[in-house]
Amino acid sequence: MEELARESCMALPLLLYHILGDRQRDGLKPMGLVEYYRGEGRSFVRLTKLGRLLVKGHLQLAPKEHPRGEPARERKSSKPHL
Repeated sequence: MEELARESCMALPLLLYHILGDRQRDGLKPMGLVEYYRGEGRSFVRLTKLGRLLVKGHLQLAPKEHPRGEPARERKSSKPHL
C-alpha cells in the first residue's frame, strides 16, 4: 500500500478511503473491483477480474443519477487522452 500511495501521489488514508469506502459510500473493494488484505504488518491490494475489465475499457458503467433525480455530470480530466 505504501508503494501504491507513493506512485499515485496520494496520502495513505485517502487511498484507503477510496479502496474501503465509508458508511455512506462504497469503495473499490465493496464494489468488487479490488481485493484488499493485510498480512504480516503490510497491506496489499490488487485488481479483480472485474476491475481489470473496467480498466481496460471492456466494460462501461452506466452513469449514476444524482440523489435529486438530476443526471450526474461528467468530470473533465485535465490529462490529455492518448
